[in-house]
Amino acid sequence: MRVPGMPAGRGRRVPDEWKVTDPELIFGQGNSGDPQVIWVYNFKDLEKKERVIRRCTEIAREEAQKLGMSYVWIRNLNHPYKSHYVTPGTRVMLYAQPHITVAFGTDVSTRIWEGHVYTKDMADKSGAPQRILEASELEEKGGNPQLWASGPYPYHNLPNDYPYPFLLNPKDEKPVYKMPAPEFYTEAHHP
Repeated sequence: MRVPGMPAGRGRRVPDEWKVTDPELIFGQGNSGDPQVIWVYNFKDLEKKERVIRRCTEIAREEAQKLGMSYVWIRNLNHPYKSHYVTPGTRVMLYAQPHITVAFGTDVSTRIWEGHVYTKDMADKSGAPQRILEASELEEKGGNPQLWASGPYPYHNLPNDYPYPFLLNPKDEKPVYKMPAPEFYTEAHHP
């Protein structure tokens, strides 16, 4: 999990299904001053969600700017549930504070960070987020946004006081991939 000041890893390739060409689902120029927000979420009725799209886009863009990222993929609009893996391949949905599922990158073909931006819902129950939650309002551990490195992450880049658990290979004590939702990846396991 990302902690403030943690440098970005190499990231990994953006999946082909995230390459959106519909201009109604792409906002911004694609630079750190005006990050490009790309909606990969498949809307059933685009017009009824205009307010939700606008607010999620604004929040995602604001977080991208804070992180110095030029691209944001919105994978799911504001929603109050999360996936939890009970065993590898077996997942259940659990209540969570409302959040937008996102990925951030420095170019259109590479995602660097993935995770959740926790939000406060509008009082009208439209599903549109009102604002980003403050740290004091979070029920989830890990800050806001809560992000994981996407792709390989060099172990030596972790801060000395890194507060989250990770697995070490008992053979050589190098960090290894943690399933089902890895805290971070390593070069050794994912070349």
